[in-house]
Amino acid sequence: MNVNGFFVPDKEIMRALCDVGCDDTIIDKFIKTDGRKKDMLHILQEQRVNILNILHPVQRQLECIDFLIYKIRKAGEK
Repeated sequence: MNVNGFFVPDKEIMRALCDVGCDDTIIDKFIKTDGRKKDMLHILQEQRVNILNILHPVQRQLECIDFLIYKIRKAGEK
């Protein structure tokens, strides 16, 4: 939304940015795009990559736990 020539994200967008872990710096950068879709999408894509970089190691840990649970259960069947 543009107010007095400035891009101002609505409350729903601001809440979503916070929900996906955007800090004040990223939100400020988003606001400064002046509503340019290409720039907004670039910022969101960067945040998506950041989230995936956090998720992947945790996902591997879960896979290891699942493997250990499987091995222990399998050993108990013998």
